[in-house]
Amino acid sequence: MLKQPIKPARLFSLMIVSLLLPLLVGAAIDYNNPESVVYDTANDRYLVSNKGDGSIIARSPADVLSYFSQGASSSIRGLTIMNNTLYAAGDEGVMAFDLSNGQKTSTIAITERDFLNDITSDVAGNLYVSDNARIYKVDPITKTYSTVITTDGANGLLFDEANNRLLFTDEGPVGFDGSYISAIDMVTTNVTNLVSHTFKWLDGLTRDGDGNYYVSSWSTIKYINMIKILQVLQ
Repeated sequence: MLKQPIKPARLFSLMIVSLLLPLLVGAAIDYNNPESVVYDTANDRYLVSNKGDGSIIARSPADVLSYFSQGASSSIRGLTIMNNTLYAAGDEGVMAFDLSNGQKTSTIAITERDFLNDITSDVAGNLYVSDNARIYKVDPITKTYSTVITTDGANGLLFDEANNRLLFTDEGPVGFDGSYISAIDMVTTNVTNLVSHTFKWLDGLTRDGDGNYYVSSWSTIKYINMIKILQVLQ
């Protein structure tokens, strides 16, 4: 059976439909190298940063995904919530988003940045951002920053209010085959190594409501409960 050739006008129409169909149907929302997650108590949802495309995804209690933000950065990594603002560390610097509508309200550029990674906040309203060889203290009101310490590979951050210290994961000095969990005294900025581990590439730090500390790792063991070790050193 001979097939009739498609006329140019009809071929053009088919091409237009094929190009517009994904837009009309709606592209699927999915994770793209997710890096950080925070729980938004006020709106009962999780917010997840996508390192791959710079978007931030909201996940509802019913596991429905929606975009909280798109196009604000080429890559977004660390997230933290303070008051009604979501702060994110990414390629453009430290970004602030209105928690109620996802609109970016400001960007604090950090000139020396190499690879801004994790971010956390203290009770005084300061932000702290890891950047491989440095940890910065950022004032979101004045939009200024300063270097707290220089180090060998800072990644995960957690402000430990009970002990007035900043916990961070670190690759440790050259030649050390593992990772550290260290603490910065917020008064003196002295650094104490709390834990040394043979697990490499320790990443995010968090603490649950019962006082348990957790750290994630890019090595074979993905999640390690560190509470007993840290309690001994408090």
